[in-house]
Amino acid sequence: MAAYNAAPYLAAAVNSVLAQTERAWELIVVDDGSTDDTPAVLARYSDDPRFSVIAQANGGPAAARNRGLEAAQGTLIALLDADDVWRPGYLAAMRAALEADPQAVAAFAGWQYMDASGAPLPQVVIAQAEGLAEALSWRNPLVPSGAVIRRAALEQCGGFDPALRGVEDWDLWLRLAAVGGLVVVPQVLVFYRTHAENLSDQVDGMEANQRALLAKHLGPLPADPTAGTPLQRRALGALCFNAALGYFRRRQTEAARAKVGEALRAWPAWLDTPEFYYELACAYQPRGRRGRPDAGAWAEGAALVRRVVLEGRDPPAEETQRRAWWAQACLVLAQLAPEAGQARRQAAEAWRWADRRHKPAALRAWLRAALPAPIGDWARRLRRGHTPGA
Repeated sequence: MAAYNAAPYLAAAVNSVLAQTERAWELIVVDDGSTDDTPAVLARYSDDPRFSVIAQANGGPAAARNRGLEAAQGTLIALLDADDVWRPGYLAAMRAALEADPQAVAAFAGWQYMDASGAPLPQVVIAQAEGLAEALSWRNPLVPSGAVIRRAALEQCGGFDPALRGVEDWDLWLRLAAVGGLVVVPQVLVFYRTHAENLSDQVDGMEANQRALLAKHLGPLPADPTAGTPLQRRALGALCFNAALGYFRRRQTEAARAKVGEALRAWPAWLDTPEFYYELACAYQPRGRRGRPDAGAWAEGAALVRRVVLEGRDPPAEETQRRAWWAQACLVLAQLAPEAGQARRQAAEAWRWADRRHKPAALRAWLRAALPAPIGDWARRLRRGHTPGA
């Protein structure tokens, strides 16, 4: 555990280790030059022989984690950020996952947001096991606090790269994927705290760091987003779109829309994915609450999706293509709509714009919104082959 000025959250993190059902562990906390009450909080645990503290001058998360790795004795290494929390069964579940797959070099758990006070938020992230190594070439759905890694693989990869900041974990996942398999534990076993100090909320700095990471693994990135290899372009498209979402959250609309344009120039296929419309529709919802019913945020998101899809394309898209994109967008908006009437209207618009292949999905969306809940549930079970009441 690397800790830098983590006093407000540190006790919750340490206590979550003490609460583990797996008892065979050691906890090494690297105090990375803290100037707050972090040393005083850590002193409360000095009586536990499994607990140790290493103090060093501030060197950043990568250097602090590497220092902890040097001191660790275990054959499995678990990472825990000082502001995050594990559920009690975390270590036991992760050990079991790695024991069940001797070829895997690391296991990753699902995680859930919590707010600064520690209250759980509704948004949950569980990575898809299939294609995870390929997905990591352009996105990072994992958090350090949800990773348990074989020590031998860490030594082979060389630990964290201190030259990278905010993406040093992503860099390590890529290097681990190159030497062995990655296992996903499809359970929410980690709480990830979102607060004002999160590095991932610092949009400008994160974009620069992500560019450095992608250049390290994919080669120098072209200045022109339409140039480069397909993998570079996809990664650039994801990078620019994530930056756009960060700017939207900060209400920097002009910068956000410019980044959306850059993302679509790099990777036009974004427009063929429901994820693109989902993320735009939720752009004004805070982290941890995306996708939850929120009438005001939904209305803003719907207007944003309409502007991006139907206006300002350069070069202008063909009418049939615009119709297909907008039909997909309307289906996503129907799914997210906080009120049944809004969902019906969006589903009806999806039907109007959809081609013959996609009209059944629009009809299903309309029926879900139009039918009373018990009837809708019965119809969905019947369509899946269940008998009523099953």
